[in-house]
Amino acid sequence: MIEASHFPFVRFTNVPHWLNTTTRGCIVHKSRSAVGALAVFFLVQSTQIHAADSWTQVGTTARPTWVDLGAERRLRMLSGIVAAQQNLKTSAGNYLGAKGPAMTAGLVLEDGLFYSQGFGYEDAAKVCAPDERTIYRPGSLSKVITGTGLLTLIDDPAMKMSLEDYADDDRYLPELKFVCKWGDTTCKRGKQSTGIKLKHLGSHTAGLADIMDTYHADVETWLTDLKKSYTLFTPGDYASYSGVATEAEGLIAQRISGKPYAKFIQENLFAPLKMTESSMDTGKLPKYRVAQRWQLNVKAASWSFSKADAMPGGDDQPMLWPAGGFSTSVRDLSRFMAMWLSANPPYINGRQILKPTTIQAAINPQVSSPGTGAGNCGQGGTGTGGFFDANNYYYSNCGAADGFGVNWYRGNLPRIRHNGSIGTSGSDTVLDQPAKIGATALISTNPLPNVATATSAQPPGLDGGFVATVTETLLNDGKNADKAPDWMGSPLAIAAARVLYLSGKTPSSHDTKYFTPFFLRFRKLTTKNIAEFVTQWQKENGLCETFRVSNIASATQMTVRFSCKKSELALVLNVESKAPYRISWSTAPESKCDAPKHRTNPGSICPPAGEPNKTFACNCPKSTQPICTLPKMCLWSCSHYLPETDHHIPTPQPGAVRNR
Repeated sequence: MIEASHFPFVRFTNVPHWLNTTTRGCIVHKSRSAVGALAVFFLVQSTQIHAADSWTQVGTTARPTWVDLGAERRLRMLSGIVAAQQNLKTSAGNYLGAKGPAMTAGLVLEDGLFYSQGFGYEDAAKVCAPDERTIYRPGSLSKVITGTGLLTLIDDPAMKMSLEDYADDDRYLPELKFVCKWGDTTCKRGKQSTGIKLKHLGSHTAGLADIMDTYHADVETWLTDLKKSYTLFTPGDYASYSGVATEAEGLIAQRISGKPYAKFIQENLFAPLKMTESSMDTGKLPKYRVAQRWQLNVKAASWSFSKADAMPGGDDQPMLWPAGGFSTSVRDLSRFMAMWLSANPPYINGRQILKPTTIQAAINPQVSSPGTGAGNCGQGGTGTGGFFDANNYYYSNCGAADGFGVNWYRGNLPRIRHNGSIGTSGSDTVLDQPAKIGATALISTNPLPNVATATSAQPPGLDGGFVATVTETLLNDGKNADKAPDWMGSPLAIAAARVLYLSGKTPSSHDTKYFTPFFLRFRKLTTKNIAEFVTQWQKENGLCETFRVSNIASATQMTVRFSCKKSELALVLNVESKAPYRISWSTAPESKCDAPKHRTNPGSICPPAGEPNKTFACNCPKSTQPICTLPKMCLWSCSHYLPETDHHIPTPQPGAVRNR
């Protein structure tokens, strides 16, 4: 599948290397050691006091034992996410418009998804707003998935594999012996030793073609094409972005595991990571969750979008899936990203699917002695650019051999990344491993709309590197938010912390002080029954350990998903802007596209006018309107509607469209 931008991907402004704060070569005089120790003691104590002070705002002296330590970081960052969301809205609005294609962006920490936001619409009718579960086609991010899948085999002691193994070994891909080096007139196909190792396949340093036949790529046809192809240089001398190399990784994984490629990835990677909305086979996912793809149409100084319903070339060819067949949601992808940020992979059959050292080495180049000279790049009079051979196979331009680690692009350290595009959908994903934070954006139209040609200019206002701008901005905003020393006086953080605290505290008649007067009136709660209410709520949900945010409507309202022992609690959470920061909540509205009937006939959910809402068997208080008379709210149960002007559930924001 042809990328919108081949290696070396989008160029970014260089950033400084991660500062190493380790003190080197310092000698501390003995007489100062006690003073130094005392200073360290007070520094640690000061940090702990700051955290404790924050928790006093919700009624406890320190972080409750049932609350994850990582939740502290999330609470600190919440205030900064308000600005991040505004930046996202501006970027999305400039490109996608008010009712255009869609995008879901996510900010990920070492313990998982922290914040996500959707823009545009995920369906052709422009009814459904996207969310963290909208499924997209991220394009060549598939290559990172395939490379990681191969690493799970290499890290399995029973497989007895190494990245240093030669890829043309009989148990891997002996067909590589048929591949000749470009320009070698003495080559005898079938008897060559290309020198390609497994590490060269994953780091794009094998010199293989990027694209062969995208319409006929069953295993046998693909192997026939491979035997007619070439290598551009001695493996390891350069990097030349290669879909064929990744497809070779997929076939090797299939042969070693004894399983079809898509099943291998499902069992070795997606299942352990609980990526239930991901697949390398596009036919295995619920179509009502997959975003509608859109074609970008540019005319002079303006642009528009039209539906793209035709199946992209190669989608039915299994040998192309390793390089471009990945489908996923931001929620699922965040689990994969968190593994790379935490270096703490899940276990399968009593062992971690990857060694932590493997993850930590992801940013390292796979070759140590890059070549010099031009190699055989840039044939056909195109300089160092890509070219087609006599078979019409495409070979990418060449770059420095240390441009990739294990499938991750490492040209902007300390950040590693990979983008992808199939023209009508795509993605960009970037990780800052030292800072343990990453950002991703999945989009259902052209992710990198650089449409300028020799005869036509880029339309004013159309960002040619759109999706990369989104991820870079979101990551920078996240890192800035991470600088907050505490969450004192942050209404949103206090609201989230209060829910975490309430999930495990001993209920009492004094708990009315945590809720707004409106919430107490609406629920008919008093000092006599509040303890019973909290007790029942705790029984239903269990202890809540952490949370993630899916939409921030204002500085005092957000949609939050709490990870609790018995449930995933989705709430629209409101908080007062000043002390005592009392809260109210309502159940977060479900997506209109969460079930097939919603997607295929969304107008049929509500009953006829005047009839009861049987969808949710509502027992609505007299103070609320029948839910189906509310515009765009026919899927929401009556208990979701709070008839107070500053507590209404917001109309869903336009969000992302789904990739194929």
